Amino acid sequence: MKFLKKYINSNIKINGLKVYKTYNIFGLKFKFCIIKTNKYHINKYLRNIVPYNVVPHKIWEVEDKNSILKLDWNESTLQPSPKVKEALQKLVEKADFFNLYPKTYNKKLLETLSNYTHIEPKYIQYFASSDAIHEYIAKMYIGESDKVLMLAPSYDNFRLTVQANGADIYFSNISEDFKFSAKNFENDINNIKPSFIYIVNPNNPVGYQLDKKYIENLLLKHPNKMFLVDEAYYEFSGNTVAELVKKYQNILVTRTLSKAFGLANFRFGYLISSEENIKAINTIRNPKNISTFTQVAAIAALSDIEYMTNYVSKVKEGREYFIHNLEKYSDFLTVYDSYSNFVLVKFKDFAIKSKVFNYLKKHNIYTRNLLQSPLLYNCLRFTIGTKEQMETVIKVIDNFFSEQNNQKEDENYKKIALFDFCDTIVNFQSGNPFIFFVINKKKSKKLHLKNVLRKLKLSLFKTIIKSYPAKRDILKLLKGLTYDELNKLAQDYYLYEVRTHFNKEVIDKLNELKEQNYKIYVVSGGYSIYLKYFIEEFDLDGLFATDIKFNTNNICEGVFDGYDCMGWEKYYRLKRFFKEKNINNSEIIGFTDSKSDIPMLKLCTKKYAVSTKEETWMIQQNCELIKISKE
Repeated sequence: MKFLKKYINSNIKINGLKVYKTYNIFGLKFKFCIIKTNKYHINKYLRNIVPYNVVPHKIWEVEDKNSILKLDWNESTLQPSPKVKEALQKLVEKADFFNLYPKTYNKKLLETLSNYTHIEPKYIQYFASSDAIHEYIAKMYIGESDKVLMLAPSYDNFRLTVQANGADIYFSNISEDFKFSAKNFENDINNIKPSFIYIVNPNNPVGYQLDKKYIENLLLKHPNKMFLVDEAYYEFSGNTVAELVKKYQNILVTRTLSKAFGLANFRFGYLISSEENIKAINTIRNPKNISTFTQVAAIAALSDIEYMTNYVSKVKEGREYFIHNLEKYSDFLTVYDSYSNFVLVKFKDFAIKSKVFNYLKKHNIYTRNLLQSPLLYNCLRFTIGTKEQMETVIKVIDNFFSEQNNQKEDENYKKIALFDFCDTIVNFQSGNPFIFFVINKKKSKKLHLKNVLRKLKLSLFKTIIKSYPAKRDILKLLKGLTYDELNKLAQDYYLYEVRTHFNKEVIDKLNELKEQNYKIYVVSGGYSIYLKYFIEEFDLDGLFATDIKFNTNNICEGVFDGYDCMGWEKYYRLKRFFKEKNINNSEIIGFTDSKSDIPMLKLCTKKYAVSTKEETWMIQQNCELIKISKE
């Protein structure tokens, strides 16, 4: 029996919402789910959902917001009409303002919207933002497993709203040069057969617009499909399909006062649709959710259309100036025309995009780093303000390219920071998961079979050889794949898997050292093919990592190119580098989570250990603890 116990055993592990029991029989592992725990009671559609990426920044942390040019969320870059402030000052003087609920039916507000849109009030309803309207629309018109088609790239928060309802999202992507094809879009409609279609018009983030006649043609061709036309940027294009709601039941039009009217902080949006659709959505709408502040501000802003149109004219002037002045950098970027208050800029590669993004941020100009679609990986979106504001942006961009042209290698190595990556910068080991990410994305039966056979062999060999080289064994699975396909998947892996797992405390420290002009290097056993995107995004000074070997035809050989960058290999690589650069008497700071990096720490004058708790080896190495929270 003792002999059998050595080779046959079991254990129980809780992983998220499930409890697994694993049997290990002569080295072969068999895993069974024995309990589905209700520990978290999470909606099943939300357990693995990709969040909408809202990136906060220091504009909310500084007193003087005029020192920052916020061009990332497409808000108005100027204050709203002075009538808004006047109306709100009068409002707060009313005795019954603070303690009572807001009006649940504001006739004056509906009439004001009607006058502005030239649509009767029965076709209109207002909400606490366009996002709120989208949530109500999803509840009303989209059910579990319904097919929803988005004309993409698009406003990503709608994707999240739909997926939270259990629907299946499909994307009809425009071409890589950002040209819309009516033929391709209609082919996707016919092939996917969605019940619901989402169109942002003018499009966000590209800026093109669809003609009213074309959209009407879609309504006629597909009477059994519901179309949501998001007109958040209508005021900048002047192109609307609102009148179509009087003729067709299968169209919903949403708008906002966040953009041209400058009321982003008030969260106000409105829906235009058929009388029947308005009545239907009113059955689930909570009318208390639109604050009195918001209702009063909306009426005031809508009563000063001249102020809004003047602002739109200034944006168009700024837009023309910005596009014209970027065209001189056509060797590095492509700038796209726009019918909205933003402009899309596509850079020649991810590295130059990241450098420009970081340079602008360093000069307190925030732009939108677009990562929600592979089409956008090399793109930034600039909210357009007045000509004077865009002159400031162009001046900074001019300085960037001027510095790039005149830049000589900085040989000042007085301050250096070395960062391990896995379980230090990110909260997981990234190497092997990259291989499995590639296998899953390739959807190759041959690759999956190779992986199953590998697992069986690994289980068997581990009972015989305790230190069986699993990492080398797993890398063999990539043998035969081309560099181009692996490089593309590596970028996807970095953007969707790696960068969502940063340890904030370490990233903050890295950024702090960058501002102090440290030269920063990542030293990792992870693979350079995806880690290079981290170096590019954060504009760091270099990377020491494990390389994958490709032959002269750029075919992966499934082995390391050189040695695995772990343990003493890190030490030797850094020693060679320091010798080449003639680095002496420098301050060198090291960051790691593991005692396997003790050789690297021998080169450091100051040491940081990244962990949830202090361990013996950290004390022995005189490491200062950077405490992180691992979830």
